[in-house]
Formats: sequence, structure tokens, C-alpha cells
Amino acid sequence: MVTFMVSIDREEDLSTTTELQLALMGGVQFTLGDIEITDQISTKGQALLCYLTITKRPQPRAIIAELLWGDKPEEDARRSLRVELTKLRQVLQDYLLVSRQTVAFNLESPYWSDVEAFENYLALNRQAEEQIDPAALREAIKLYRGDFLAGFDARDATSFEEWMLAQRERLHQMVVNTLDTLVEYYIAQRSFTAGIEYANQLLALDPWRDTAHRQLMWLLAYSGQRNAALAQFDTCRQILADELGVEPLPDTINLYHEIRDMGMPNVPEVKALPPLPETAPTSNPFYVPAPTPNFTGREHEALVLQQKLNTPGTPRRFALIGMGGIGKTSMALHLAHQLRDQFVDGVLWAHVATDDPNEIVEHWAEAYGYDFSSLPDLESKAAALGRVLAEKQALLVFDDVVHAARIRPLLPPPTSANAILFTMRNADLAYSLDAEPIYLSELEATDAQQLLTRIIGEERARQEETAVIEICQLLQNLPLAISIAAQRLASRPRRRLADFAARLRNETNRLVELRESDKAVRASFTISWQALDQMQKHIFSLLAVFEGRAFTAEALAAIADIDRYGAMDRLDSLVTLSLLNEEEEYHYRQHSLLADYAREQITEINAPLQRMAHYYLAYATAQQQNYIALRPEWENLAAGIHHAYELQLWDVVIGYTQTLHKPWLARGRYAEAQEAHKKAIEAAQAQNNQQALAYSLLRWGETSLEKNDLAETGMWLQRSEQLFATLQDDAGLATTYYYQARLAIETADYDQAETLLAQSRQLREALQDTSGVADILHLQARLAFRHGFLEQAEQQAEQALQMQEKAANKQNMVRT
Repeated sequence: MVTFMVSIDREEDLSTTTELQLALMGGVQFTLGDIEITDQISTKGQALLCYLTITKRPQPRAIIAELLWGDKPEEDARRSLRVELTKLRQVLQDYLLVSRQTVAFNLESPYWSDVEAFENYLALNRQAEEQIDPAALREAIKLYRGDFLAGFDARDATSFEEWMLAQRERLHQMVVNTLDTLVEYYIAQRSFTAGIEYANQLLALDPWRDTAHRQLMWLLAYSGQRNAALAQFDTCRQILADELGVEPLPDTINLYHEIRDMGMPNVPEVKALPPLPETAPTSNPFYVPAPTPNFTGREHEALVLQQKLNTPGTPRRFALIGMGGIGKTSMALHLAHQLRDQFVDGVLWAHVATDDPNEIVEHWAEAYGYDFSSLPDLESKAAALGRVLAEKQALLVFDDVVHAARIRPLLPPPTSANAILFTMRNADLAYSLDAEPIYLSELEATDAQQLLTRIIGEERARQEETAVIEICQLLQNLPLAISIAAQRLASRPRRRLADFAARLRNETNRLVELRESDKAVRASFTISWQALDQMQKHIFSLLAVFEGRAFTAEALAAIADIDRYGAMDRLDSLVTLSLLNEEEEYHYRQHSLLADYAREQITEINAPLQRMAHYYLAYATAQQQNYIALRPEWENLAAGIHHAYELQLWDVVIGYTQTLHKPWLARGRYAEAQEAHKKAIEAAQAQNNQQALAYSLLRWGETSLEKNDLAETGMWLQRSEQLFATLQDDAGLATTYYYQARLAIETADYDQAETLLAQSRQLREALQDTSGVADILHLQARLAFRHGFLEQAEQQAEQALQMQEKAANKQNMVRT
């Protein structure tokens, strides 16, 4: 009975003791709770702490004295050790076990070490039932931020330096081998983006690795980046020549020739790379995110849905329904990957809650080789997509449906052979979309325990089976909550599961005021939140500004007012803890539940929103002619305008419309443009800025003209003309006359068009605006051609072309 009471006391103590975090790869940093204490520990104290945590066993005092003070006489060295231990225990009393003969790090204390977590993930991979565990290997790579104790100088401690260098080389080789394994895995899986990412990381650590260059060449070629693959060979040859004075291996040279000649036979590879295709595959697109790591259970539901989705004939619309965190998206991802080869026209995916419908349509159209960007509105684009999909047999997945109206335009005709899978929380939505509901509940108890076990490792789970069961029960067998909790435990291999269960039990009890269905998730979120250091908490809460949208590290850095690399480090640490997801193209995305939770944690959101609005305006300004760069950020740009408007940042609102007006029209984003110009008009009126008001009215008129809303076009242009005349703004008047002339042409009032063009040209010539005059000449040439005055049309077009060449206006040169 006494022993039982002592055990309970110890468990309670450990559940409340502050965690010590030791980051030893890429530098040295010690954090106690939310406080960084590195500067409170002397250099020799830091070296001692590193040595004890890595060796994980009691060390004789004599050995440590020799290790750190080998340049001193033995007695002096022992005295220095005593002094150092006294100072170290003042800061970390509970983390050291000191006797008269030995010194050890207290492995029973709550601590986290990046080296230990790194090694534990590799151990979990070795224990995997499958050949490898890619999720564990990815987590290990995220932890490796540079050489062991990079930049650390123990000062006159030769023995320690030798030990440090040996550890550094050991860890370096481990990460190189891990990256090599991941690259091979993604080659086998045909996951080109991930394979390229890890191959580049491998070459950054080992640039002379011929096989890695060859792997990267193969991945680039297979993903359609032939020129990049050839350039990679040049890089390989240059590095090997400069550093080693040798040529690439014959296999690498042979692969180069095959890519160059596009012959693409089987490639004789040391690591048996698959043969290269003659062209990049496009007829069977697979636009689906990577599957959720450690997907567990749901065998019956998956089998039923696979059969339903594979049954032709009747309309195939199904909806996965369940509460947040239940695993709807994970199940949809699992099915999409399982059924990849069953749909001859591919599998397409959309994040409905956050992705703009225009972007979804354009992205899906591009999958089949179409460009809908010139179509005027979503209705036209959706109709065109419907005609494309009508002849297809594809699987379409709409993830996180909240409003039926948002996706109705995207649905193919009911008579098509496509299968459709929705994920949603509301069953009524399923019926409104004519979808058969498939309800997901919590995992079976054994599946929940298996999920936890797969992440933390079988041996550890077997040692504390009771705690595994209790943790899953406390988290109500909810997949998302269990994954978050398990990742935290996996990165702390010496933390007792019973201690974690005790903390989880207490947190759950504090949340009695919440609805039962949310309690488990919130309990898991809260524990993860409390375990974050101060900076991680700050970054996590700032993610609320994105409201579940995808974003880059650069955007977060601007909002947090930190450098990009610091932002990446913090974001990657949140990814490791399953509090954030990585996406392709260097983007991150937060689960909608976590985004809601982040919003609750942020104490003052206006300042971050203001920084976000300024950042995306600067981004738009820098990228306004780079539509590829703008494409993944349209949702964030729209949010930037919205928040600038809400915060009454009038100059910022107007700046957005000035910058994005042409890109909006070029990409057919007319509704978005009109909404923004409406805000800009209010902004200009609030500032009593008549010139900004006139140009906002003009831009709205131009947008209406492109949208073919002619009545509205005339109204806005007339109002802008009146203002420009009052302001005596000849440039604005010239532009207004130009668009009024275009409107007159659309309404077949050619005489009025000629008059307006003459007025516009007169003003442009007075302003010495060569490019503007060329635009007018181009339109006059079109009018002359329409009237049959071919010689006049040719002369005006030639004159316009010469002016455009002089003004270096390549876009208008092509048009002319």
C-alpha cells in the first residue's frame, strides 16, 4: 500500500513539473517551460548537460573532469566540476542526479531532446510492420536542423571536441541514410514532389553523392521537368569536377543521354529506378494530397464505399458525414489513393471550404489540357467544365463542404459516369446534394489503440497497455485527437504514458462546460497548447488570421515580424506536433478545428490582420504580372482586402485595387474585382479622395465592360468622366473616353466610338503617352477594318505596332 501511494505522488509531481527542452542539432538551445535558459548556463555547463543527455547513463566524476578540464591537474579539474555542478543545479536541480562518485541526467524528469526524438523516430521506422514507415522518417528529418552542436566551442576541452565530432558525424550519416531511404520510397510511390524535395535535401547535405543526383534527375524528368533534369546533370558534373576532379558515374551519364534524347528505355540504375516515360502523363490526372500517415481502421466503411464508388450505372454521389476530427478527410484520401487505378480519367480533389470555386474549375480544367481563364465568370467556367466532365469517368472529391450553393456549379451532369465523394459535418447538406450519406463515428476501441501504438511504437505501448487504453478512452477514440497526442508522446520517448493520461484526465475534467462531442478534441488541443513554448504559442495563435487557408512561411514571417527561416522552424515544429499540415508548393494549412482553436487563443488580432493586409499588398505589387505566383494566393489576397476594409486601412484597400485590377481581368475574376472596387469606392469617399474615387469608378466600369454588363458599364464610366473633368485629370479622361469608345463599339454606335477615340487620342498625344496612343490606334484600326477600309486599318495597325515597339509593350505588340 505504501508503494502504491508513493507511485501516485510521483505521477502527480511529474505531471506538473516544467519540461526542459534541449535542442542540440543546428546549434545549442535550452528552454525551461516558456523561458530560454541557454545564457544562464556557462559553456562548460552546456557541454556537461549535452554529454549527460546523449550518453544517458551515470558518468564517473573523474571521466567528466578529464573530458571538460583535461588541460588542468586532476584536483583542479575535479574542483572545476564541483563548481560547475553547483551552478548548474541552481538552474536545473530536478534534472540532475549527483552523487559523490557519479553525475547523471535524470531520465525520469520531464524533458525533450531533439536528438533523442530523432533517434526514436528512426527506431519506430525499424519496428514498422511494413518495409518502412515514411511518416516516422519524415518526422525525423524535420528534427534535423543542422550539425550536432553546430558552432559550439567548449574551450580547451580536446576530449569533448573529439566526442562531439564523432556524434556529429554519426547523426549526419543517419540523416543522409534516412533521406536516401525516403527518396527511394517516393520514387517507388511515384510521389514526384515529395521525392524531389527530399532529394534536394539529401544533396544539400552530401553534394558529391552521385546516386542522389541521378535520383533527382529521374524524378525531374518523370514529373515533366526535362530541362531541369538536364540542368541537374550539369550541376552534378560541375560539383564533382570542382571538388573531386572526376566525372559522374557511367549510369548517371547514360541517364542524361536518355533524358536528352527522350528515348526513355529501361534505365540501368544502381537502385533500379523505374523506366522514364516518353511524355509526362496527362490523360489520367491525379490531383490528390498525400494520404494521412498511419491511417488505421475503417476497413468495413472503406470496403462498402469502394464497392459503391466502383458500381457504374446509377448516379454515384456519396457523403462522408461526421463531427470535426472524426477522420472524414483521412478516409476520403485513403479511398482516393486506393481507387486511383479504377477511374480511367483520374481523380480530382478540392478543398471546398477554403479554395475559391474559380480556382477549382481552372485547376480541374488544366488537368485535361483546357484554359478557362478567359471566360467571364464562374457560371461560364463551370458550364465549360461540365461539358468536359460529361464525357469523363473520374472520381471527384469535394472535401469539407459547408454550403451546397458553393459547389453546385462545379458538379458534373447527373448523367455523367463520374463518381462524387463529399465530406461534411451536416447530413442535411448531403440530401440537398442528392448524395447518399455514409456516417463516420469514433474509431473502434481496438483501432484507436492501434493508431496510438503505430505512432509511439509497439514496445512502448505494450509496457503500458492500461495507459494506452485510458488515453484512447479519454480522447473518445477520436482519430485527430489521438494523432496529436501520439505525436507528442513519440517525440518524448521517455515520458510515461500514465503521466500523460493523468494530465489528459485533469484537462478533460476542466472542460465540463463544453459539449460532449467537442470535449475530447479540445482537451487534446489544450494539452498540446500548454506544451508549446512561448514563441510556438505566439505563432500558433497568429495562424488564426488564415482561417484554414493555405499560406507560406514568408507570409507568416511578415505577420509575426520574424525572419523567414525562424518562421519555417516554428511552423515545422507545429507540423511535427500535428498542429499544422504541409502542402505542396511550400504552403502550410491548418485543420479548420485547429484554426478555430487558434482564434480563441489570440488576445489581439487587429495588429496581425493589419500586417497580413500589408504583406499581401506588397506580395501582389511584386507579383502582379506573375499569374502563376498569384494563383495559390487569391484567397489570401481577397482576405487581405477584406480585413483592410474592416480595419479602415483605406490606402491599403485602394492599393489592392490599383495593383490587382489587371490580373483580375486577365484571369476572369470579375466578381472579385467588382467587390474590391466597391470597397475602394467607399475607401476613397471616406478619405474624400476624389482622384482615387474617379479611378475606382473607372476600374469598376472597365470590369463591367469585360463582364459584358453594358448598362452598368455606361453608368460607372459616366460618373468617372464627370469626376475627371472636375479634377482636370487629362490622363483619367483619356482612359475613360477609350473605354466609352469600346462600349460604343459593343452597342454598334461606331460614329460615337470614332468621336471618343479622337478625343482620347488628342489627350494622349498632349500627354506624350506613346503607349496610350498606340492602344487608340489599334482600336481605330479595328474600326476601319470593320468598315472595310483595309488600307487605313493596315496603316493604323502598323503605326500602333511601331509605337508599341518603341514603348517596349510586348503584350500589346502581340495583340496588335
